[in-house]
Amino acid sequence: MNRPYGFLFPGSMAVCLGLLGPGFWVWAQNRGEAVELGKLKSRVPIDWIREKPDERSYIRQYRLEAIGDDKYNAYLTIDFLGKAKDGSAEKQVERWKSLFFPPEGKKLDDVAKVRKFKVGGDTVTYLDVRGDYKGIPGDPATPREDFRLFGVYFDTPQGVYRIRVFGPADTLEFYRKGFEDWLQGFK
Repeated sequence: MNRPYGFLFPGSMAVCLGLLGPGFWVWAQNRGEAVELGKLKSRVPIDWIREKPDERSYIRQYRLEAIGDDKYNAYLTIDFLGKAKDGSAEKQVERWKSLFFPPEGKKLDDVAKVRKFKVGGDTVTYLDVRGDYKGIPGDPATPREDFRLFGVYFDTPQGVYRIRVFGPADTLEFYRKGFEDWLQGFK
């Protein structure tokens, strides 16, 4: 008796994929689209939602859904600066830090951690700062309490990429490991 292939395929596919083992499913579930910075690539976590960039200078933008009681989503943006026309990594870190007021009783340097390390042979400067976001000058609706920013100045031979993850502090903490794994994954 001839059977249509449709009846054989699902069972055959399940057997074949089952041979790959349970690690395959974890890998497949955690693989989003590939992002390329210079000649390096890394896949974003599957729960990052790609959006049309808000700014022309952004080459990519992702929404990271709010967690728990947070009212606002977090956003990850990537832009390409070229050959560091806007200054050094240290100047960029100072600009990012200037967007925040430290929590009461603390200094900004107490809540801003800067690290430098290599990713795929290229230098990365990574800022993690938490406090009250000052907002956009002239827009009284933008100040936000207890926000956080991960800022990355990624210096490649092709030029500098600037990566920012910005949003409520608890939401950023939830996504921090995935972000850092993505960053370290550029090869």
